[in-house]
Amino acid sequence: MKDFERQGGIAFFLIYYTHKEVFYYLCLKDLLVFWERMEQGGRKSFRFEELDPAFIIPGQGGILVPYLQALQLDLSLRDD
Repeated sequence: MKDFERQGGIAFFLIYYTHKEVFYYLCLKDLLVFWERMEQGGRKSFRFEELDPAFIIPGQGGILVPYLQALQLDLSLRDD
């Protein structure tokens, strides 16, 4: 996934929290923070509270996973 992003791609995960009925857009750079923490002996999981609320995907009628707004936010943050 890192190689894919180095080539100009956008790597992300869509996570569904069933107990909250919420989708979350997790970009690769954020996942790598949690991964590195795990490799250094820290937690092997991350808590919902650790995630950026800006990337919670609100439901929209008729669209299964409306992730394009979160993708656009990710792209705009990369431009900065």
